[in-house]
Amino acid sequence: MYFQLLGETQFWRGGQEVRIGPQQRRLLLAVLLLNANESVHRERIFQLLWGDPLPRSATGSLQAHVSRLRAALGLDRGHAASCGVALRTVGAGYLITVPGEHVDAHRFEAMVSRAQSSDAAEALALYGQALDLWRGPPLSDITNERARMELCLPLEERRLDVLTDQIDLRIELGAWSGLIAELTALSSRFPGRPRFAAQLMILLYRGGRTADALEVFRRVRELMDREFGLDPPGRLSWLETAILRNDPVLQEDRFVIGGRYWGTAVDQDGCRPMQGADKNFASRRT
Repeated sequence: MYFQLLGETQFWRGGQEVRIGPQQRRLLLAVLLLNANESVHRERIFQLLWGDPLPRSATGSLQAHVSRLRAALGLDRGHAASCGVALRTVGAGYLITVPGEHVDAHRFEAMVSRAQSSDAAEALALYGQALDLWRGPPLSDITNERARMELCLPLEERRLDVLTDQIDLRIELGAWSGLIAELTALSSRFPGRPRFAAQLMILLYRGGRTADALEVFRRVRELMDREFGLDPPGRLSWLETAILRNDPVLQEDRFVIGGRYWGTAVDQDGCRPMQGADKNFASRRT
């Protein structure tokens, strides 16, 4: 038995996909699985499935969805129970009990947690396995805008955080194959995440392409001004200055370990944090 949320919402049993039913029922399953082993109050479910104004039939419809979801999961025949899966009413809410390894979103987090306590080579492999669980945008079959904002956006942000950490490790370990092209696309697609631009600048500089690295900064500065009315983060500006002066710290492995280039700006010997390093997304103009 396996549940997939990192892409379309799907349920598999015995190697076969089992149809859950209409979109609201799939969304109900997703809400319960993302909060697996915790009770979800029915008011929270009402808001995600129907929003305001709440239809008069919401309570009866929710009860019907839960009943049919139990049937789809095989709880009425004992299939799910044999795998440690249960769906029950708890007070004014519902709780699904499921082993974490049976839900791709929870497997993803477990692999990331293991990676964070592993050496660099093993961590890189674990990050790769975790990211491979993603088959597309999370809950891609759900069109409910509120649900997408509240459920999907945090999942996608988490994926990008992990991808950023994985890229740091690839730079540290010299696994650069295809990375410049990948970062070029990422920095263009996600201008609100200038750390991708920082990683690209470091790679280009290390590859002897100083002019291209500085061009990345120029494009980011123009884009952030146009899209957000902001200046680039202080750490990105510091990186531009370090490239201009050919700072030797940019070539050191320790400069990228754990995202050090982004966690705090560093002085020219790469050892002491700069006072007043900007920790915000970007520098707001005064």
